[in-house]
Amino acid sequence: MSIAKSDDNRESELISQPQSWQWISFRIADTRYCHPIRDIEEIFHYTEPTPVPGAAPGILGILNIRGSIATIYSGRALFNLSPAEASEHWRIITLSLDDNLIGVNVDSVEEIIHFDPEQVEHNHEVSNKESLVKGTIYVKEKLYSVLDFNRLIEDL
Repeated sequence: MSIAKSDDNRESELISQPQSWQWISFRIADTRYCHPIRDIEEIFHYTEPTPVPGAAPGILGILNIRGSIATIYSGRALFNLSPAEASEHWRIITLSLDDNLIGVNVDSVEEIIHFDPEQVEHNHEVSNKESLVKGTIYVKEKLYSVLDFNRLIEDL
């Protein structure tokens, strides 16, 4: 695929990129993360989940989303960060992974970014089979940790 350099062709360039090149970027605390957009079902304002007694650490509870039950994770707990008070910027990103609906509470959602997954720098000290972090990438002079939430379904 040839990448057009003029601004006039920027929109058609982005539309023609494979969906795997589109990533949703968000923040948890002061860190920028991204996840492939192909897995995202929807993003909505934070709603307090119903707690589940005895749930695994990091699970905030469950939500009924249009008749489907979603397990909601705390993004902060997933990265061993201290809890924060809910804000108007908080969002829940819902993903459909292996026929499971999960949600992850994040501090804010930023934008859709575009990059080829082959460009991700893998750091084997940080990214391993059990880790949500698969590597890092610079996009528009910003550093992002590339995530793969598929590991969360192992806890369900």
